[in-house]
Amino acid sequence: MKSLALTGTLIGLLIASNQAEAQCRTGDDAFREEHQVQVPEGGLLLRVAPGAESLIVELHGNGQSFSSASPAGAVLEHHIVLGGDAVNETYQVCMYARYQQSRPSSQFLDEIPLRNISTSEAELLSLMSAAFRLWADDTFQSRNEAIEIFGQVAAAARSVSEELMTDALLMMAKAQLRQADFANALNTLSELPAELDDPIKGYKAAWAIGEANLRLNDLPGAIDALQRSVDIILNFPAGLSDKASRDLVDIRILLAESFLASWQIEQAEAQIDLAAETSGDEYRLTGRLHDVMGFLAIRRSDLPGLTLAEQRQHLSEAIDIMLAGRIYSQESADPIPMAAFENNLGFVYDRLGEYRRALIHYRNILDTVDPGEHPLVYRFAYSNLGRLYQVTADYDRSESYYRQSITFSESSSGTISTTRCALGATLRMKGDIDRALAEQNLCLRQAEATDNTRATILARYELAESLLMKGDQEAAWLNVQWAWQQGASDISPALRARVMRLYAWLSQLRGNQEQASFIINEALVQQNEEQARLDMADKIENLAMAMNIGLVQGDMALAEQHGLLAIDLVETQYEQFESERLGPSWGSRTHRIYVQLAEAYIRQHLATGDQQALGKAFAITERSRAASLRQQFSRYQQSDRSAEPVGNVGDNSISQEAAKAQIDAISRIANEFASKNMTASIDSADISLPINYYHHQDVLSLHRLHGVSSIPLPQAMPLAQIQSRLRPEQAALYYLTTDSDNFVFTVTSDALSVAKLPDSLPAGLVDTLRQQLADPNSLPYNSLAQLSRHLLGGINELPGKTDLLIVPHGAFHAVPFAALALPDEPGYTPLISRFSVQTLPSLTAYLMEKSLNSSNAQVDIAVFADPLFDANELTQQLAALESLDVTGLRGWSDSLQRLPNTAFEAAKLTELFGEDRTQLFTGQRASRSNLAREDVRNAKVLHIATHGYFNAANEDNVGLGFSVIDEFGNPDTGFVTLPELFSYRFNNELVVVSGCDTAMGRQLGGEGMMGLARGFMVQGAKHVISTLWPVSDRASADFMAIFYRHLHQTGNVADALKSAQLDMQQNPNYRDPFYWAAYTLTSVSPDPSLTF
Repeated sequence: MKSLALTGTLIGLLIASNQAEAQCRTGDDAFREEHQVQVPEGGLLLRVAPGAESLIVELHGNGQSFSSASPAGAVLEHHIVLGGDAVNETYQVCMYARYQQSRPSSQFLDEIPLRNISTSEAELLSLMSAAFRLWADDTFQSRNEAIEIFGQVAAAARSVSEELMTDALLMMAKAQLRQADFANALNTLSELPAELDDPIKGYKAAWAIGEANLRLNDLPGAIDALQRSVDIILNFPAGLSDKASRDLVDIRILLAESFLASWQIEQAEAQIDLAAETSGDEYRLTGRLHDVMGFLAIRRSDLPGLTLAEQRQHLSEAIDIMLAGRIYSQESADPIPMAAFENNLGFVYDRLGEYRRALIHYRNILDTVDPGEHPLVYRFAYSNLGRLYQVTADYDRSESYYRQSITFSESSSGTISTTRCALGATLRMKGDIDRALAEQNLCLRQAEATDNTRATILARYELAESLLMKGDQEAAWLNVQWAWQQGASDISPALRARVMRLYAWLSQLRGNQEQASFIINEALVQQNEEQARLDMADKIENLAMAMNIGLVQGDMALAEQHGLLAIDLVETQYEQFESERLGPSWGSRTHRIYVQLAEAYIRQHLATGDQQALGKAFAITERSRAASLRQQFSRYQQSDRSAEPVGNVGDNSISQEAAKAQIDAISRIANEFASKNMTASIDSADISLPINYYHHQDVLSLHRLHGVSSIPLPQAMPLAQIQSRLRPEQAALYYLTTDSDNFVFTVTSDALSVAKLPDSLPAGLVDTLRQQLADPNSLPYNSLAQLSRHLLGGINELPGKTDLLIVPHGAFHAVPFAALALPDEPGYTPLISRFSVQTLPSLTAYLMEKSLNSSNAQVDIAVFADPLFDANELTQQLAALESLDVTGLRGWSDSLQRLPNTAFEAAKLTELFGEDRTQLFTGQRASRSNLAREDVRNAKVLHIATHGYFNAANEDNVGLGFSVIDEFGNPDTGFVTLPELFSYRFNNELVVVSGCDTAMGRQLGGEGMMGLARGFMVQGAKHVISTLWPVSDRASADFMAIFYRHLHQTGNVADALKSAQLDMQQNPNYRDPFYWAAYTLTSVSPDPSLTF
C-alpha cells in the first residue's frame, strides 16, 4: 500500500490549497444547484448523482476552493471526500452543467459520514475523490494523473469492493478514451466483470468498448458493442431511461459514425434520424449531430456513379452542415467538437483542392484549444498542416509542423508515430534522402509491430520512393511490389494512386512497358471515377506519370495530351495562393512537368526542324516561369483596394496592430536564428527555423489573403505578343536546364530559335565561380571563360542588339552575366562592353500590363545608410574613411559593425540629388519603422546601404540589418525580413539594395530566386539592383557614386549600371570583377527610364 500512502499525501496537498472562499455563480446559465454541508467528525463522503447532464461541482470552504468532475459524464455517480481535518467546517457546494446551453435535469447530492464506511474503503474513496479533482483541472497532465490514481484504486479494490473496482475501471477507461489512448482503454475494459449487475454501468461499459473499437478501426466490434449499449438503455424503466436519454443520443451518433465508416449508409441514416428525434435543443448534441451529418454528406460524395458536379454538391452540403454545427459547438463551449469541426472543414476543402480555405480551418484548430490541455488535438492539427504544406511544396514548413506533431504524439503515447512516414516523404521531397529513410524505417517498424496493414503499405511505399531516388531500384521494387500485392480495398484512394504510379514507373524501368501502360491507364480510369476523393496533387501526379511513360515509350501524342492536362490543373490552383510562399512553392513542386514536356518539344524540333514544336516548347517554358508573380501583378491590376495589406480589413482579418505584432515577432525570431546560425558549432543545415516563426507567418499570410478575391492565373503572353513588345535593339536569352542538358532560347522582335548548350560545363562550376568572385585575391577568369563558352556561344549572332534580357534558370540565377567574357575576343572583355544586361523573372512578367507605381513621389530618392547596430556606439566617433580597408566586407555576423562608408555614400547622393529632393535616414533614423513610411515607399528611388543576411544552408531566412534603436530611443530587432517586405507596397521605380548577398535566396524552379529583390518587385518596384556576393564597403560607396551620376545624367537604369560597371572595371584599383560584377539589375518593367 506504499503507493496509496504517497497518493494520500498528494490529496492532503490538494485539499490544503489556500484560495479565497467564493460564492456560487447563481446567474450563470450553467448553474444548477447549491448546497451547504458540514463535515462531521471523521470526514464526509458526498455522493454526486448527476442525472442526465455532465456536471462540474465546485466546493468553497475552510479557506479553500476546488472542483470535481467525472470522466464518465452523466448518470453515473462520483464521489467527493472531505477529510477529517475539516471537522465542523461548512462547505458551499455549487453544481454546474459541464456544457453551456444544456437542458437542466434533476441531480442530487447524498451525504455519508466516513465513519459509517470501512477504513479501507474510505481510503480508496479518498483516492477516487482526488482523481475526480485532478480530472476537473482538465489539463493533459492532470488527466493522466487521474488515470494513474483510478488504476491504483482498481488494483487495490479487488480485495475490498468489487463495486468500487468496477467504478474505478470504468472511470479509468472513459478517461483513457478522452486521452485517445484507445488500446489501453480496451485493456482496462477487459478487466471488468463479465456480467455487470448495474445496467447503468453495463451500457457505459458497452459504449466505451464501442468507441474504442471504432477509433481502432474494428468496425464490427464497434457496431456490436454500441448496439448492445443502445439495447440496454431501451430496456430501462421510464425514470432511468430519461436520465440516459442524452447518452443515448451520443451513442447513436457513434453508431452512425461506425456504420458510415463501414459504408452502411442506410443504417447510419436511421441512427441519425433516431438521434435527432431525442436530441432536443441541447446545443452540444445538436453540434455532434451536425458533425456526423457532415460525415454522411462526405460519404455520399464517395458513392460510385456520381458525376464530378454531384460529388462536389455533396461536399458543399457537408461544408454547410459543418459550418452550422460549429456554431452549436461554440455555444456549448466544448472545445473538442469545435476543433473537430475545424479539422473536418479543412479536410473537405483539402479534398476540393481549395488549399487556402483548408489552411484557414487547420490553423483555427490551434486557436480553439490549449496545447497543454489537449495536446492530441494539436498533434492532428500539426499533422494536417504538415500534409497541406507538403502538397503545396513548402517543405521546410511541412517538416517543422510534422516534427511538432510527432513531439505531441510520442510524448503523450510513448510510441513511434506513423506521422514519421509523412515526415520522411517531406524530407525526400527536400532531397534529404538519408534522413527520409531513417524516418520511414522507424515508421515501418511501428506499423509491423502493431500489425497495421494500412500503415505498413504506406511505409513500404514511402521507402520505395526514397530508395528509388537513392538509386537502389531493386530494393524499391521489392517494397512497392509488396504494397501492390496486398490489394487496395482497405487503403485510401490517394495511397492507392501513389502505389499504382510508382509500380507503373518501376515496371517501365524494368522493361515491362505493357504492364506500365496498363497500370497507369487503370490509375487514370480510377481517377475519373473518384474525382472528388483524390486530391488535386495526386490527380496531377497521375497525369504527369502518364506523360513520362508516354515520353519514355516514344508516344509523343499521348505524352502531350496528359502533360497539357496536368499543366492545366496546376494552373487552376494559383488563384488561391499568395505570392510570398504558397504560390512559389506550388510552382516549384509542379515545375518539372513543364520542363519535361518543353524538353520533349525541343528535342522534336532539333531532330526534325518542326517549327510548331519550337513554338510549343517556348510557350510551355514561358507558362512555367514566375507564375505567382504574374498572378500578383494581375491582382494589383484588377483590385480596387489600396494594396496596403497591413492595414487591410477583410473577412476575419486581424487588426493593423495585430499584423504589425506578427511582423515584429517574425523579425525577432529571424534575428535570433541568424545569430544562432552564425555562431553555431554544428552544421548550420541542422538549424531549422522554429515553428513559431511559421505560426506568425501563417497568420500574416492569411491576413493578406482576407478580402482578396480569387482570380484565375493570367495566361502567359503568346510569342507574337512578346515579339511585338520587344524593341529592335533588344534580345532575350531564355535558359532552360533539364536533368540531362541545358538549352537556350533566343528571342528577338522578329525571330525565335533554340540551341542545346555544349556538354562541357563542369559540375559545380557556377558555385566555384561565385566563390572565386567573392574573393578579391582569387583569379576567376578561367571559370568566367568556361561559363561564357557554355552560356554565350551564340552571342555573336546578334548584330545590332545592344540590350540583353536574361531569363535565367536553375543554378544560372547566381551567374553574374555582366562579367561573362565575350567569346572570341582577345584577353578578357566582359559582356557589358557590348550590351546592357537586365535579368527578368519571365518575359510575361516583364512585358505585361501592370499598375505597379504611384505617381505621387514627393522626393527623388530615400536613402538608408550607416544604421546603428550597437547603442553604445552613440558616443563613439567614426574612424577616418581613409583608414578603412578597401576589402572590408558588408557581411552578416553575430556582432555587426558600423559601415561608415555608407554615410559617405549617402552624403554623395544628397549632394547629387539636392537636399530638397532627398530623404536621408542614417544612424538611429535608419530604422525599420522609417522604411515602412508611405513617403519612403513612394520615392522614385529607394536606396538601402547596410548589412545583408543570407545563408545558403537555410535559404528561408534572408534579411537586412537596420538600426537596433530608433530616433526616439525605442529598441528594435533591426532585422527586416522577407515577410516584412511582403507586408507593404513599394511604389518605387528603382530599389537599390547595396549589401551582402542581397540578390540571393531560395531558388524555386520556374519561380526563380526568392530573396529580397523578389520581395520588392512583388510589392511594386519596377527595377531592383542587388548583389550576388558580399561586396566591399569602400568600393561600394565609390561604385554607387558613379552609378547615380550616370543615372542622373542619362535617366536610364540599365545604361547607368552598365556605364558604372565599365568605369569601375577600367579603374586599376577596382579592375577585378569582385568590385563591380556583383551588382545585378532585375526588372519587371520594359521602361528603364527615370526622370528627376
